[in-house]
Amino acid sequence: MAKPITEIRNSGREEEPIEELLLQASQLNLDEYMEAIGETLKLLKNLKDSGLLSLISGFVAHYRESTDVVVEQLSKEKNYKAVRNVLTIYTLLSNVEPDKLRGIAEKGARELMDSTEPSATNGPLGVLQLLRLMKDPETSSGIRVMMSLLRAFSSGSGD
Repeated sequence: MAKPITEIRNSGREEEPIEELLLQASQLNLDEYMEAIGETLKLLKNLKDSGLLSLISGFVAHYRESTDVVVEQLSKEKNYKAVRNVLTIYTLLSNVEPDKLRGIAEKGARELMDSTEPSATNGPLGVLQLLRLMKDPETSSGIRVMMSLLRAFSSGSGD
């Protein structure tokens, strides 16, 4: 298991004095960078308008205290598990084709909405009705997926 982060050290890189940076900037042909400068100004305006600029500024101004809080919270067992679970779900979702997942989500939402509305077809199912449903390709495909998931859950974590 990895050791928890307890402190963040300076990289040892020396920062250039502001005068040197201003001198370099004055020697540039600003016409070449006008579009980038305009985009940067739009970004700064959007950050300011959304309140994120003050959040980022506060974090940078108090980065030691901020990182201490983040590290402390991530070191707690329940938060550690939550982060690991989120990463596991991310791994699962990154291995599924987006079009297939979208189709599953849309069909699932449609079926969920249909199942909550009262109708004659929502009554109790008999054995013959279940057998007929299992012959339907979409239903049998869904059953196979559910059985695969159950098999994966019952076989353990695989570690």
